[in-house]
Amino acid sequence: MFSIPKIIRIYFLFDRSLLKELARIAWEVLGLYYRNAVNKDKTMPAAVASIQTFGDFLGFNPHLHILACDGCFGESGMFYASHIDINAEELEPLFRHKLLSMLKRKGLITEATIELISSWRHLRI
Repeated sequence: MFSIPKIIRIYFLFDRSLLKELARIAWEVLGLYYRNAVNKDKTMPAAVASIQTFGDFLGFNPHLHILACDGCFGESGMFYASHIDINAEELEPLFRHKLLSMLKRKGLITEATIELISSWRHLRI
């Protein structure tokens, strides 16, 4: 699951096109991760993503649920399994960087907001 901090959720509430960007960024991050894990030329990961905009008690909480193959497909259709298990701690920094950079490029947040979010200690439950 790919989620975002509460402080930036408001932008996704009033501009639903950002949800598409959220999905694209998650796909880029997963693709890079699996291509590096498989380490084969001309491969493509496969995944199904579902954008969800509500959380507990139906509050606005944009996030993605993703079901991904544990590896990549080659041009011939051959599947190359990843030799390592997915590690969310490795995906998080790149996802956060790409997401915050996209919001900054669109003029929605400033460098100060990025520094604030980057300084937070992120807990996993």
